[in-house]
Amino acid sequence: MRPDGLPIWTSAAMPGHLHDTRCARELGLTAALNRSAAELDLPTLAESGYESTGHGIKTPVKQPADGICLAPDNRARNRLLCGPRWRGERGLPILIGRWKTPGHTTISPRRAGDIVAGALHLPPSDTNTHHQVAEINSLERGSVKTLKRSPDRPRGVVSSVASDAHTWNLVYLQLLLEEHGYSVRNLGACVPVEDLVAGCLMERPQLLVLSTVNGHGLIEAPSYIRRVRERAELHGLVVVIGGKLNVGGTVADDDVRRLLHLGFDGVFTTVDSVQEFRRFLTHTGKAAAGE
Repeated sequence: MRPDGLPIWTSAAMPGHLHDTRCARELGLTAALNRSAAELDLPTLAESGYESTGHGIKTPVKQPADGICLAPDNRARNRLLCGPRWRGERGLPILIGRWKTPGHTTISPRRAGDIVAGALHLPPSDTNTHHQVAEINSLERGSVKTLKRSPDRPRGVVSSVASDAHTWNLVYLQLLLEEHGYSVRNLGACVPVEDLVAGCLMERPQLLVLSTVNGHGLIEAPSYIRRVRERAELHGLVVVIGGKLNVGGTVADDDVRRLLHLGFDGVFTTVDSVQEFRRFLTHTGKAAAGE
């Protein structure tokens, strides 16, 4: 993986019934990574599913099944491990976002590996990617350029946090917002906070939806909302967050109140979150229309 998250190597397709760790072992990856850690002092940061794959592969401490909270030192260790991993998590979203074929192919999985490998040697075919990069670069130089959107439709931005590579939740939310009349820009998975702020400055939306289902939302959300709220250009932007915000699944009331105090306008974490969010959208739409 390059520093910008673009993969430099992909394996051949493996049988779908095999676990990730078994595939890694059979391909020789775990042995190579452990050797790199031992001889080059280059450890690998991995998710908890790769536990016990070797001394050189560092994984988070799992949440106890009995509901007991992790000790502070273990929580701190998990935060340090998960923070830098967002670049690696961007690999799959970048592949299926820049090149259309890997995301929509219907051929045999045994042949799909060749297509994915070939994609690494092709220039991006999605011109929207080039436009987004150019617009973000112009923002960094101080030239703010907003995108043209229909004035009759409210604008919404959907995004995840830097460590979360899931995309199905973002697609669902995009469709839900469009169902409620929004013109939506989906920033995709593994979005660094700088890119999120840049996307909002380009779009000037009325609504920003952060969705994360990898259990790290409580850790990363505060930095996102602080960066959004400190921009005067985004004053009045409605910002909500939802999904699986911690690894335990249940979010304490104190954590919800903390997120609201930091600047979120809505926090959706219960089993009825979808219906609650629908009611929130209806209310927000009426308020924006002055009804």
